[in-house]
Amino acid sequence: MKCKLCGRKATEYKKIRNGAVCQSCLNVMPVILSDNDDALKKLTDKQLKNTKRIITKPKNPYFGKIDGIKVGIDAMQINEWEIQYRHIKNIELNFHPKDYGTGNLHVKGDIGIKIETNHPHILFEDILAENQDIEYRIGGKDIHYIYPKNMSIMIGKIMNTINTHTYNMRAFYDEVQLQKQKKAEKENKETEFDKAKRMFGVEIPYTIGLLKTIRNQLVLENHPDQGGSAEKCAEINRYYDLLARFAKN
Repeated sequence: MKCKLCGRKATEYKKIRNGAVCQSCLNVMPVILSDNDDALKKLTDKQLKNTKRIITKPKNPYFGKIDGIKVGIDAMQINEWEIQYRHIKNIELNFHPKDYGTGNLHVKGDIGIKIETNHPHILFEDILAENQDIEYRIGGKDIHYIYPKNMSIMIGKIMNTINTHTYNMRAFYDEVQLQKQKKAEKENKETEFDKAKRMFGVEIPYTIGLLKTIRNQLVLENHPDQGGSAEKCAEINRYYDLLARFAKN
């Protein structure tokens, strides 16, 4: 059969709405297109060419990742494909239940993501996380799935940038960087015990005799008569008392 994209005859191909596409052309497409037979069957060759333009293989850096979603300033990556925010009309989470037998209103299944594009107008889905155990609620005839909080927040941030027509995640990027900075500062923050060990130049185990020797030397060096201060000597004694609690006799 003749490929609608390259025009060559091929023995290996997949059907599209108005013909077929050869395997060689499929191999250069993102997996979400090349492996999605149902989506291919709904597309004409013109739509497929336009879809290839907006759904590409990953090429932009990202700054945040939650499960299968990688978020960049102007685009998002899911598994092995990428789409810019300006091409998205709507995005939402979807759940494929497998087992309701886990009890306590919990269900096991796959969490997917549904994306609707602008031009061309296409609706497709990919899986973010498999075999996930999540809660659900029943309201009338509807079942409401409770997705992981971070995942829901991420989708909400993406929809916000689409609805406000900003089409970038600069504000969210700045927020993430600030959180990383605060986390690093918290992790690197010295405790009083760390400061005391650094001042005395010791690590556990140490003896009380060693501490006394070091303290006397530090007080001598920092005595007001030697150009030091009473405040510094008080700090030395305070750290000595703290270290002494963990010293060997």
